[in-house]
Amino acid sequence: MGRLDRLRSRLGQQGLGLMPSPIDFSYLRGASRAVDAAVYPGSYDLRTLGKVGPVEDQGDTGTCWAFASFGSLESALLPADPESFSEDNLALNSGFDYDPYDGGGNSLMATAYLARWAGPVAAAQDAFDDGITPPGLTADKHVQEALYLPSRVNALDNGAIKSAVMDYGAVYTGMFADDGMEGSTTSAAYNAAKYAYCYTGSDQPNHAVDIVGWNDAYPAADFSSRPPGNGAFIVRNSWGSNWGDKGYFYVSYYDACIGYQQSPACEDDANTVFDDAEPITNFSDIYQYDPLGWTDTLGYSSDTAWFANHFTARTSDQLSAVSFYAAEPGSSYTLFASVGSSPVLTAAGSGSLPTAGYHTVALSSPVQLAGGQGFVVAVELTTPGYDAPIPLETCIDGYSSGATAAPGESFVSPDGVTWTDLTSDADSADDNVCLKAFTRDSQAPPSDVTAPTTTVIPANRYELNYWNNTACHFTFTAIDNVGGSGIADTQTRLDKGNWMAWGRGTVFTVTAPADHADDGRHVFLVRSTDVAGNVAIAKTFSLAIDTRRPSSQTPAAALVRRGSFATVRFRVLDARPSAGCCRVVIVVKSMTGRQELTFSPSPWYKTGSLVSYRFRCRLPRGRYRFFVTAWDGAGNRSAKPACNHLTVS
Repeated sequence: MGRLDRLRSRLGQQGLGLMPSPIDFSYLRGASRAVDAAVYPGSYDLRTLGKVGPVEDQGDTGTCWAFASFGSLESALLPADPESFSEDNLALNSGFDYDPYDGGGNSLMATAYLARWAGPVAAAQDAFDDGITPPGLTADKHVQEALYLPSRVNALDNGAIKSAVMDYGAVYTGMFADDGMEGSTTSAAYNAAKYAYCYTGSDQPNHAVDIVGWNDAYPAADFSSRPPGNGAFIVRNSWGSNWGDKGYFYVSYYDACIGYQQSPACEDDANTVFDDAEPITNFSDIYQYDPLGWTDTLGYSSDTAWFANHFTARTSDQLSAVSFYAAEPGSSYTLFASVGSSPVLTAAGSGSLPTAGYHTVALSSPVQLAGGQGFVVAVELTTPGYDAPIPLETCIDGYSSGATAAPGESFVSPDGVTWTDLTSDADSADDNVCLKAFTRDSQAPPSDVTAPTTTVIPANRYELNYWNNTACHFTFTAIDNVGGSGIADTQTRLDKGNWMAWGRGTVFTVTAPADHADDGRHVFLVRSTDVAGNVAIAKTFSLAIDTRRPSSQTPAAALVRRGSFATVRFRVLDARPSAGCCRVVIVVKSMTGRQELTFSPSPWYKTGSLVSYRFRCRLPRGRYRFFVTAWDGAGNRSAKPACNHLTVS
């Protein structure tokens, strides 16, 4: 069975449909950026932030990839811009060889459809599973970016996914769904009573889903086969809200497939974020030869190469931006352009890309084009450690057989000096480079169609997404894009309150009064508007306030023989359990008050649990007291320590 056919037989009663792409993403394994694990809260859930739409149902079709792709895109737009896009339109108009409903797909197919502006189309305009696409539909947004995240390298290497969920929204990923999960029955992998899933076999993924959060403390005991440790992703499925926990379930960090891009997981699909959907007024025209997107790579035994496309301008517009795929995070590029018969490429911008994926980058200055005039755009791209930096659209039987090419369109070069027309080689006669060009109408009055961006800086980096016992302060500043119209104001919203305008930038405070009035979890949104009226997609942050002190209990005295292990027992109670955890310090004192021993046990304990702590006791025989002082997850200290007796015999 070939690579592109090996998953076809996996479609069951409930629809699945993840199929591999021709791109091997296993190279991204281990490419995760180094991030301090402390920046991530122990739990995070996009549902509490209004960052997920209603759960949908793919029925018995193999369209999970379409639902997971649009689940990510819709999440990135929420909560400020609620959209529902048509998976039917994506499936029927992907342009690939697979059967639209039963053949399946992957994130690269969705990227190709979106990148060529075929969609997304509003769900209300193209109903699901009717086999029909109404004529004349146009894209509601122009998607200009898709990020391909590094693979997890082990069960606890979740930083790249957590970071993307917090920064953008839902993350598209693949998993293996066994028969028990499909039928909502308890199996070796799925505990239907707890909606908990952990697959440990060697089958490759057959299902695409969205990761929408996580819980580091999700109990291992909830899974049918207990994994080595706690922790689970919160996952949105596309089997309707009557399945699982209202359409959601919990996948163990120790699952063998989710989030991985190497065997036994699916190395031919990526953890993906569809994050940049812009108004359709961002550009006036698109020039491209790669409607089916990235299906192959080319290189010259070096991580640097050049590629170019020659186009003919349809109207008198300004060449403003280009797009291409970068296989590695940290890739660097230089843009070039030439107009008319000039053989000289002129530098038109440079930069770096922190994340692998499909990217749109602006030219440093627009280039004026005349209708009917030829022009060339070129990229020098360096993909660190990856020796095939040129992204290609190729004709692959059974996958992308619709790909075509013609002489004089696409060119490649090892050095920017010697160029080769791709069609000059019989093996690449149907190949084109994945390089698009975007123009803006030069006849229209100068306009600003790009929304500004807003930077939010907390006074303390732990204020966002963590529990706090004091007021939280956030400084926010708005930045307009190059050539923009300027910032009009910045607005914030707390929870479900009204938007508040703050001018060009200021400090926003969430208070923590002593009467506990603001205690609880909060959602903080911020957005900016420029003078032209472009409103940025709101950035969403979570924070939590807890001003209530915990209390500690020591329900039993301790008795120990000198030189043996003493056991002290304690429990911490909290009126508002901050993230359900606490830490303690145990102090042993003589009856006269002299401090004898101090212990700082395990960093965190679950609130309400009776904990036994053992230590070897070498104190002289006699009677002592031990004191337990508790701090909750927000940093509140118990008003006074709990106390009991320790007798050493």
